[in-house]
Amino acid sequence: MKKYIFLLLIITCVSCKSYRDFLSVETHHIVNASDSIHDGMYVNGEIDGIKTRLLFDTGATRSVLNDIDLIGGKDILNEENHNTLAKARGVEGIKFSLIKYKTKTFSTNLFKSKNKFVLIFDKQIDYFCKKNEIGRDGIIGLDAFYDSETPVFIDYEHGIIKILDSLPNLNLYVEIESIIKKRKILLASEINNKKINLVFDTGNNGYVILSDNPFEERPDVTFESVAFTANNTISFPKHEIYSNKLINVGNLTNSKNFITVIKDYNYAGVGLQFINQYNWIIDFENKKLYAKKVKKYESIEVLKLKNYLNYLSKEINGELIIVFKSDKTNRFQIGAIIKSVDNNIVSEDNICEIQDMLNKEKDWSTFKIETSPRSD
Repeated sequence: MKKYIFLLLIITCVSCKSYRDFLSVETHHIVNASDSIHDGMYVNGEIDGIKTRLLFDTGATRSVLNDIDLIGGKDILNEENHNTLAKARGVEGIKFSLIKYKTKTFSTNLFKSKNKFVLIFDKQIDYFCKKNEIGRDGIIGLDAFYDSETPVFIDYEHGIIKILDSLPNLNLYVEIESIIKKRKILLASEINNKKINLVFDTGNNGYVILSDNPFEERPDVTFESVAFTANNTISFPKHEIYSNKLINVGNLTNSKNFITVIKDYNYAGVGLQFINQYNWIIDFENKKLYAKKVKKYESIEVLKLKNYLNYLSKEINGELIIVFKSDKTNRFQIGAIIKSVDNNIVSEDNICEIQDMLNKEKDWSTFKIETSPRSD
């Protein structure tokens, strides 16, 4: 009996800090307030008094800051406000740490919170040519909204997100077959007679992305392209694009679309190019999701781009990388580092000019390009 009590005390002591942290978080959602959606994807926020531009990402279970320097650097960290969850090295060789940080304040127009946790990576992919290439300071995830007692309205027709006081008239809305968990929304879907749950993911700028291919026929377009993971590692997976297939996503049926298959990517989701055709009401309290069609899907830009380009280059961390390839001649490899063009060695002084010059041309055969393989 004494041994049992002793073990219970150990377990209690180990978990008491996490329990205190849980109790200390204060979040207040502001009914009838709204946030504007900028450039179709971003909202303005404030973290510890610092103004931030955040990607509105319903596919993210937690809110994330891109860089610890945004809120003062590592000097602000102490035993009470952070834990280092992991240390690793990305495929580009850069070391990074994943930090769980307790903010003093975190707010947008929709909510105000104290002691809310966010994740921070202390090393980010950098862009010399365009310092604001990422276009955001971080991500605001579902953790900011899932405990709202009243419905959340995502209005793509007028570009706002709003906390409603109650459910509105739903005559023009369709109830979506969905699974709403604490920090995830899944849409029950059917593609080519195969049932699959798709993540409702406003942070994904595609239409539908799958890892398992439901089709037997050849894709309309095949290419390799760069992909960045949440921890800023880089990969160059093969993409297979299928266009205009009959799909049913949560009771919403259409046949004008594109589906991207990235094998072994361990992801299945519906992205912004599908989502922003509708207004959405998320009732977290009753685990219900509703949608109303507000615009038509006009074009398939990804197919237009792939018909125009064989290769695309991009400066990443001071190196000029081949980040897109549809050329079947295999003259250049995806992920290769461009070292020189027409005997001009790529340097800090000319890297942006060379990047722009190459990306204007579909046919790189007119250039004398020297590359080296990327070291993983």
